[in-house]
Amino acid sequence: MPDQPSFINSVPRLTRYFLCFALLLAVGLPAPAQVVTRRARKKRQKAAASAPAEGSSSRGSRAQRARRAAPAAEEVTTEPVAAEKETKEPAEAEGANEPAPTETEEPVAESSRVVTVDELRTRIQDEKPGPVRASLQKLLVAMFVSAGLKADAIMELRSMAQEDRYDPAFFYNTANWLARLGDASAAADAYRKAISQRRGIYARALNNLGVILTRQGRWDEAHTALTAALAQENNAYAEASYNLGRLYLLRGEGGLAIRQWSRTLKLEPDHADATAALARAYAADGDARRGLTIIDAYVARAARTGTIVPASLTLARRELSATEAVNKSGGNDNNNPASSRDIIMGTNAAGGRATPVSRSFSVDPATYKVLQSARDARERGQHELAVKQYRDVIARSRDNYFAPANLELGLSLINLRRPAEAAEALRVVADKDG
Repeated sequence: MPDQPSFINSVPRLTRYFLCFALLLAVGLPAPAQVVTRRARKKRQKAAASAPAEGSSSRGSRAQRARRAAPAAEEVTTEPVAAEKETKEPAEAEGANEPAPTETEEPVAESSRVVTVDELRTRIQDEKPGPVRASLQKLLVAMFVSAGLKADAIMELRSMAQEDRYDPAFFYNTANWLARLGDASAAADAYRKAISQRRGIYARALNNLGVILTRQGRWDEAHTALTAALAQENNAYAEASYNLGRLYLLRGEGGLAIRQWSRTLKLEPDHADATAALARAYAADGDARRGLTIIDAYVARAARTGTIVPASLTLARRELSATEAVNKSGGNDNNNPASSRDIIMGTNAAGGRATPVSRSFSVDPATYKVLQSARDARERGQHELAVKQYRDVIARSRDNYFAPANLELGLSLINLRRPAEAAEALRVVADKDG
């Protein structure tokens, strides 16, 4: 006789599983889900116990990355701009394009309180020469400048320039600071140090050095520096070409100046200073119409791109328009491409090639500074000041005559709407030089 099915066997299988699960819960044994959870917790505890060193290292690296990513509250950058395009002045923002020293973490400035000068000096003394020390030094100089303590800023920069370290970019940027603050001699020394550390291959520093030497009236040295900067860039350095043109104009070599400014505009068509300089040079050579064409082309490009035309170009165009009107009313033979002013500018030689002039104009360094100041005032539209300084240059010159100053005096008087005085100034140039 077959066995009778027991009570358990008579219960459906699913119901039996449910009853077993309920019995396990009733006696307090861990459920399968709880077992899995406890196993996972044990694994996490074991991993945490074995990785304290690794965790601290990770936290350290994260802190370092945060310090590198977050700029210091008081950090000041020496380069604008523009350099700096790199401007013709040594204060340029060129340093922004220079390769930075080896990257290390920047000092963390205390944002909750103001760092005093004494504290900053102490931190600088405690740091070894390197990027961190340089950053602190730049911060100290910026504090002096913002407080109007120019002498203290220059003293600190001179100390930086005399440091015994290999860091061409550091000395280049220090020289830029010194040039901005007007210490030309110390700036020139710092540029030379940067150039020396790169074994003479430092086009930007050579260009800025050339600008300073030009201002100091050391034209032969300036010529050497600027031509070296051009050569190192395969004659494709627009700013050096522009500065070399300025030097040629000062030396009375107008044809070479025009050649350099033409090259500048080929490399950088929107170079406003070169546009104004080239246009004025053509006007001085008796071809004001050609100068106006150059300025009008710049203005047309600016209109297409929505760029603002610099005031210096507006002033230059006004001068050239007045010069063109004077030329027409004076009965000059505009059909003759070789005007009488070739004696000065030497640009309309046979074949249309610019040639050096037969004689050069030279002045002593003190007079040159006054001349440069007059030109700067004229470019800024301060024509009253420019007229005063041009007349000072003329008074310092032999026989009260210095052709570039007399000519530019006439142009400034045109902008002041003083036609009688302007005509007299230009007449003197015409009488003495053709």
